[in-house]
Amino acid sequence: MKNAGNTVNTRTLPDDIRERCREGYYHFKFWRRFHYAIGTLGAAVSAIAATDITIFGYSSTPLLAAAAAVCFAIIGFAHPERNYLQYVRAWRILDIACKRYQYDDQFSMKHLLDAIEQGEKLISEYELITEGNSETTLRKERK
Repeated sequence: MKNAGNTVNTRTLPDDIRERCREGYYHFKFWRRFHYAIGTLGAAVSAIAATDITIFGYSSTPLLAAAAAVCFAIIGFAHPERNYLQYVRAWRILDIACKRYQYDDQFSMKHLLDAIEQGEKLISEYELITEGNSETTLRKERK
């Protein structure tokens, strides 16, 4: 790899770490898209239901209202925004660590593994929120 006439040496990431970084990227993209798709669909269906459109002589309001309720129930149950945040934060930490490992000889494998651990803690921190009393559980975990 060349950079303004200088040669930049890069280290190759271990396959399992490269794969973990790809998976984190995939998960945060999936959850972000899922959040916006279901949310937009729910809002659109809800707005159409409010117009009381008649289809084949029948009011579409009950069916569309039920579809909107299902969309918002999915958002409430699956927490796609929370899932997106946990994965994007973990991925950002790992992605930066991977870049540093590749381009900075002083950045050791231990630093890279520490970044993985930090990302996993962020993910598990969000998982704790969904269990029981979130504030109490989260505070206990941080201590």
